[in-house]
Amino acid sequence: WTGGDPNWGRIMGAIGASGARMREELVDIHYDGVAAVRGGLATATPLGRLKAAARRSRVAIQVNLNMGKGEYRMLTTDLSEKYVRINLGE
Repeated sequence: WTGGDPNWGRIMGAIGASGARMREELVDIHYDGVAAVRGGLATATPLGRLKAAARRSRVAIQVNLNMGKGEYRMLTTDLSEKYVRINLGE
């Protein structure tokens, strides 16, 4: 998670833009097991703890819509600015 910014608002925005059936007030979001959102609202988890989780070299971000038993898993990479510059091509 390049930058290590646990900005869960980006995740909520992506869920909303996806067209997935969801109810914002049911959504839970965790960074490596550290709760950032419960029931669609920010948790009282200290920002430093969320940042520490988001800065790990491997981060599991769990989003639970709490609307059924369906499950989806995705593996991805987050490319740093340096990586993009090196591989930009001219």
